Amino acid sequence: MNNNGGFLALLPGLGGGAFGPHLDFGLFGVPLSIVRGDFDGDGSPDFLVLTFSGAFLFRNASAPPPPRLEISGSIVVDEGGPRRSATVRWTTNAETDLASFNLVLRDQHGDHRLNTDPIACAECTTGDGHEYSYFLPKHKNVRTLFVEAVHTDGRTELFGPIGPIERVPMSPGPPGPPGGKRRGKS
Repeated sequence: MNNNGGFLALLPGLGGGAFGPHLDFGLFGVPLSIVRGDFDGDGSPDFLVLTFSGAFLFRNASAPPPPRLEISGSIVVDEGGPRRSATVRWTTNAETDLASFNLVLRDQHGDHRLNTDPIACAECTTGDGHEYSYFLPKHKNVRTLFVEAVHTDGRTELFGPIGPIERVPMSPGPPGPPGGKRRGKS
């Protein structure tokens, strides 16, 4: 704030401690205080400047930030057979800058990607959410399974561990002959 000239100078941050050129906003009167907040409810920060002449609201005309990505999910494990299978299901709330997903198993040896190819996102940049399902033909342990979101700029985010885990017993084989026992030749 400038007490002599009756204007507000804003220095936009460029990141890393650097600032861009100042932007001057004229005021009617000497500025006394400034408050930053979302005064118009659009999700972007505004400035309210108080002077002896009154209060001045400087509305931020930029677009509000996109919603933060949230992922929730569950796992259904088929306990039957020597190679247990699992179906992983997850839901996104808002996809704004996604390229793909991976399923990642975290253990004492590190992180292991379980899918061979990236799992394509359905909404990617629309802002909408989506429900996904991915079948794992075999697995050892799904207690530490995470969904990795790959963003368009290459960043990744891990969500999880995914749960709850529902275990279903192996489905029975084909029915046997009536009476339950096979009879030998007579």
